[in-house]
Amino acid sequence: MPADSKVPAGIGNFTDPDSGPLPESFFTSDFVNAGNRGCNACHADVWDAICDLSPIPHLATSKPGYGKVANITDCYPCHAGGAALGGPILSDLIHSAHYSKAQFVEEESGNCWSCHAIDNAGNLVQWDVYKHTDQLGGFTQSGSTAVQFWLQMRKWEPSSTAGVSIAPDMQVDVSFDQEPTTEEDFFVASNYAVPEVDAATWALQVTGLTEEKSFTLEDLKALPQTKKTIAFPCAANAIGSYQIGNVPVTGVLLSDLVEACGGAKEGVVAVGPNAADGWRFPSPEMNYNLDYLISQGAMVALQYWDHDLTVDQGSPATLVVPGTGAGWWSKWLTGLDFNDSQMQVSIAIMQAPVEQQTHEMGLMTPGLVSLNTGWLAPSKDGETLSGSTVELEGYAYAWTDGTTNKLERIAFSADYGETWTMVDVPDELDPFGLVHWKAAWTPPAPGTYNLRTCAIDTVGNWQYYPSNVILTVSE
Repeated sequence: MPADSKVPAGIGNFTDPDSGPLPESFFTSDFVNAGNRGCNACHADVWDAICDLSPIPHLATSKPGYGKVANITDCYPCHAGGAALGGPILSDLIHSAHYSKAQFVEEESGNCWSCHAIDNAGNLVQWDVYKHTDQLGGFTQSGSTAVQFWLQMRKWEPSSTAGVSIAPDMQVDVSFDQEPTTEEDFFVASNYAVPEVDAATWALQVTGLTEEKSFTLEDLKALPQTKKTIAFPCAANAIGSYQIGNVPVTGVLLSDLVEACGGAKEGVVAVGPNAADGWRFPSPEMNYNLDYLISQGAMVALQYWDHDLTVDQGSPATLVVPGTGAGWWSKWLTGLDFNDSQMQVSIAIMQAPVEQQTHEMGLMTPGLVSLNTGWLAPSKDGETLSGSTVELEGYAYAWTDGTTNKLERIAFSADYGETWTMVDVPDELDPFGLVHWKAAWTPPAPGTYNLRTCAIDTVGNWQYYPSNVILTVSE
């Protein structure tokens, strides 16, 4: 099943109508002009653009893996809410940056509709969100029976004015595994500036236990070693984004470190990690509950993929907490302060209750995403898979304590969420690992489809909004 891409690699001009990833027609080019809208109409990968904007390295310091490309939706968790530990709100900045460039205004004839659309309620929304809703093409529920009947009677082919085929009750044959991610696809990110740490002179200072000790790297390697393959999501990984991996981690369990220091003193209930870059979420005054960290299998990681940590990975040691976003972890670890503080931040489940997705994505809730699934094949809009049966591929994970809010099901839809096909995640899978899924799908006919997938946890929560991709299936 070879794949290719209809997404243009070069820079377009808004006055040259283009259908982009949608089927070529008078409507998709002259009315929708899909090929000249959204981040990737001008930027083959937005990551390349942000790396050139400032002399200060961006938090996301590695190019997207898995064949993905970045767009504005990958920026939402950090930049939509203006959080102190995220980044500046982009709404004013990004408009000024574009309209002050002759390339955008003159060479590309850029305008509001290069980046935006108007939904059926009259709201100005991001094109990169709108293109995946059933409003694309001018209807409120393109997948509904009533709209499908109207289109059929008006002789629209295949199923919508935008040329998107509709396939109710998407039937898929799904398999699962938890194999490690290739290191080449894994992301690199840092919360603050990358510090300089000399591994030869470095030591981990452990205070507050029965015996206070200083451990060199060799000392830590001499303690009992534990190896686990752990889901490694950036805490700011957006819906369906690329800042995720399943990483083989080797190191010292926090429980073994406590034992090596003679155990915890009476009244010690918390631990504060210290790091060479100064990062501790959400503030340097906060601590993490000791029992929670031990129950999660927290560890001082010394190796990923069977090699010592690199500088980007937090060498010489990183505090890793399975079942949570990596924003709570501490790279370039220098110390662990065990204490009796009651100033403890919760790093447990953060998924707000979300009922079943239907057809509307809305404005994409900003903030941290603790329940997530994303597409790996196709990895981005505009790809083509050939054959009567095509193999789809993706990932899913949930922040969990191993019992509550575990990943339970993955849902699939090819009719904008009018119908969903539910697939159970096998019970034997490790709740702390990334779930990799493959889905064999036989579409009713060749065509262009908007595919959706959603993760569902054991409480019944759905992820905030679906992960979408526009795929063309050829014979």
